[in-house]
Amino acid sequence: MNTVYFVALADDILLLAPSVNVMQSLVNALKTGLFISSVKSISLRIGRRHTNDCQNLVIPIDGNSFDWESSIRYLRVYIDCAVHFRCLYEVVKRKFYCSFNGIYGKIGRKA
Repeated sequence: MNTVYFVALADDILLLAPSVNVMQSLVNALKTGLFISSVKSISLRIGRRHTNDCQNLVIPIDGNSFDWESSIRYLRVYIDCAVHFRCLYEVVKRKFYCSFNGIYGKIGRKA
């Protein structure tokens, strides 16, 4: 039995499946109740075979497909395509230090 998970927050949904075939069957099952935008939807593979070429997931309603990406952004967290689940924090750190330096440049050592 294949276990499928999903995480939903407002209008963002993250679908997790153990294989591409299971994910395609899940997308096929979702066609009846949800509108899936191929422009906003992307796919990411995590596991030993994450670098292998793979067939794109196809949306049954319009025939468009999801693109495979090397990293995705979900709820301001970047997830990397790798052998193991890994989050990328470089972008968050860069934004933090940019904001901190902007504030510190204005107030200096007075605070």
